[in-house]
Amino acid sequence: MKWPWLLAGSVVAGIAIGWSTGHGPPSPAGTSAQKSARDAPHQPWTKEDFLKSANKQASAALEGTTNPYREFLATWTTEEIRAALDTSLTQPDCVLPSGSSSALPGRILGEWLHRDLKSALAWFDALASTTAKQRLAPALCQQWPDDKTAEGLAFLQAHRDLYRAGTGLAFVEKSFDQAAATSPADVAQLLLLCHQEQLHGGRNVSIEFPKRFDFTLLLATDEWQQLGDDPLANSVISAWQARDPDLAFDWMLGQHGAKSLVQLADNAIASGGDGPKWLAEKIEDLPDTDQRAFLDAARQDWIGTPSRLAALSLGLHDPLLLDEIASWAAQSMFRDIEGALPVIEQIPGIERRIELLESAEPDEAAIRTPGLRSFDAYDEALLRKTLASWDVAEPHIEAIISRYRP
Repeated sequence: MKWPWLLAGSVVAGIAIGWSTGHGPPSPAGTSAQKSARDAPHQPWTKEDFLKSANKQASAALEGTTNPYREFLATWTTEEIRAALDTSLTQPDCVLPSGSSSALPGRILGEWLHRDLKSALAWFDALASTTAKQRLAPALCQQWPDDKTAEGLAFLQAHRDLYRAGTGLAFVEKSFDQAAATSPADVAQLLLLCHQEQLHGGRNVSIEFPKRFDFTLLLATDEWQQLGDDPLANSVISAWQARDPDLAFDWMLGQHGAKSLVQLADNAIASGGDGPKWLAEKIEDLPDTDQRAFLDAARQDWIGTPSRLAALSLGLHDPLLLDEIASWAAQSMFRDIEGALPVIEQIPGIERRIELLESAEPDEAAIRTPGLRSFDAYDEALLRKTLASWDVAEPHIEAIISRYRP
């Protein structure tokens, strides 16, 4: 029987489904072929071979993008797959989220999708249970055939109720990969469609752009201008920035002015590695007017997120620019003592550090942003310890701390 082997983690469900589908033992010819395959000479595996194979299969299974049963199911007829799916939806071990075989119906459906997409979707749409559809919807998305991207996007549009908050993102990303391989114009049209219908659920998307993709043509289209601050735009900019950061920086500056560089700056900081250092050098090299425009645009957001200030400050060499960033950090102290203190410590003179702490006033817009940390015992102890390490007298320490208490 085929099913008990497939349901190795669920003996009860496996036996039940095996009986219900009526599958008998393999034919003698099939047994002989399998034995020949097993008896064929092969190179013994090393421990490294085993671990590599196990890790690869485990990762693929967790991601849900590959079907570990594909080779086994290839011997099944479509009628057997259909019967197995019908039966699996009656088995608790297959339909309950905590069941040991809960992923199995989706894997079987995945094989059917690759074999006959039209009949598989007809079976899916005919299901009377909305819950069953919702359970199988992720498998449809993850295992959709790569050569049927247009059909996948159409399926997503027709089944928006099954894919909320961007859970159908794989449909969108496969479509973008295909569009990017065709032309910037195709990507622009798809961007506008996703923006208007919010097919991506307001989330960033991962797009595989060809090596010689012309981002400047894409960003010059009318469709691109309509995206506004949709995360789709940042997805494209991030991909371009990762490939050619200097070109992306210079183009954005020339086309949209210094204020548009905040998006690139956020991406550079989030990327870690050499990103913050690269950003610091680019900002320091800006003409004074552009540097001022950039700082004014970045200030409000960055005061509310001192981790960005800390990352940027480590790469700055211009003392005036570092001093301004540190003054923002002093305001961030009203929100996040632990995050802001490292920025202030980048200032070489202790007197200037103390001056910043004593002169800072809370920025109401920044400290009211989500994620506000209250000033607790940990914050007070950290600030007290830091000031003591600067050789600040105890009365002076108490005066500074009192400024940051709520």
